[in-house]
Amino acid sequence: MRDCGLFTDRFAVQVDYPDITAGRPAKAARLTCVGHGRAVRHEYEARAGGGDSFDITLGFCEENPGDDRTETVPDVDSTALLRDGHISVTPVTADRTFGAQTGIGKELNRLRHFAEHEAPRP
Repeated sequence: MRDCGLFTDRFAVQVDYPDITAGRPAKAARLTCVGHGRAVRHEYEARAGGGDSFDITLGFCEENPGDDRTETVPDVDSTALLRDGHISVTPVTADRTFGAQTGIGKELNRLRHFAEHEAPRP
């Protein structure tokens, strides 16, 4: 990304990789945005061997239409990453969005082209 001149002081780029430990390979990079729903929650899982020890793990939130925790934004990072298994490439500004900024369409288009056509493929 650096060699392609994609880093700018106008936004940060968040790149997330899906969990591949179960043997499912990551899918190609996809340009995404920050969502508003809740995709995961913290859960507590008892440690093997019993006792009063627990591990903090991630649980996945169910999507229920009409529930304010359900994601409604299209092309969001959590959906691409957790549900679809893609590497998500998300431009993020200080307010955690990208669309709030104006005049950066050219930079966004360059990042989208990179994610969809030039990014290394898994």
